[in-house]
Amino acid sequence: EGGAGSGADQVDTATGGVEGDELYLMPATSGVNDTVTVKNGTGAGAFILAGGVDFIMDHVDDRLHLLHNGTEWVELSRSANS
Repeated sequence: EGGAGSGADQVDTATGGVEGDELYLMPATSGVNDTVTVKNGTGAGAFILAGGVDFIMDHVDDRLHLLHNGTEWVELSRSANS
């Protein structure tokens, strides 16, 4: 996601994973034309984000750290460096 010149991407779910697995997400590039939006949601494989708010990553140093709760990916921390 977020490859050079690819435009905006959206990530809604991550398939797979079992309780206790950790997942780190980060964009491949920086810039307003290469953003990656991680969507807050519910259900199998969805991301449960702090405050129920989507996370827009627009800098190569942005990070999202998640933990699988057996059904969904729950946010543990984020770093927004834009």
